[in-house]
Amino acid sequence: MKIYANQLPAELNKGLANCYLIFGDEPFQVNEARDLIKSKAKQQGIDEFIRLSDDEQFDWEDLQQHCQAMSLFSSTKLIELELSSNKIGKVGSDTLKQIASVLTDDTVLVIFGGKLEAAQTKSAWFKAVSQNGVFIPIYEIDGPHLQRWLKQQLLNRNLNLTPDAQAFLISFTSGNLLACAQELDKLKLSHPNSPTLTLELIQGQVADQSRY
Repeated sequence: MKIYANQLPAELNKGLANCYLIFGDEPFQVNEARDLIKSKAKQQGIDEFIRLSDDEQFDWEDLQQHCQAMSLFSSTKLIELELSSNKIGKVGSDTLKQIASVLTDDTVLVIFGGKLEAAQTKSAWFKAVSQNGVFIPIYEIDGPHLQRWLKQQLLNRNLNLTPDAQAFLISFTSGNLLACAQELDKLKLSHPNSPTLTLELIQGQVADQSRY
């Protein structure tokens, strides 16, 4: 099943899937999706989390063993696999196809990485895994979508910015979601009780930060 990042919270309310595929070139949204899945897993009592990455020391057999082994700490475990290149070769493809065929409810597998090419989404391993899971493609957001994203981030932090302050923040961070989120976190810390943050206030804080 394919969903978009903003649909993930509603999908998680239905429960955890066996597998999630999160791919895109916007790191903030990729990490946000991972955090939402891990938060849901914790709510459901999962407290064993395993993080793997296909670096030079990575062995596909390790992933297979983790998926097949019983959890040591809870009835279910969550395994994250970061694909650094998305080109996993025959061994990786065969391993993921095999895992997809035997993945049970006691394991949640999250595979994430950079943007996939169209041909990669048609590969045998991707089709095998996505048939049993949820594919979340991550796209860069701009224009009205970026404004909606900012409003949601403000809501999450219980912050309120005037419209011109919101426009300034988007312009100042050049649409970089991670940078924008970091600025919002700073504003939350420095103005925890301010009902509405104005353009003048934000510009003043940015000017102060640039001096240090």
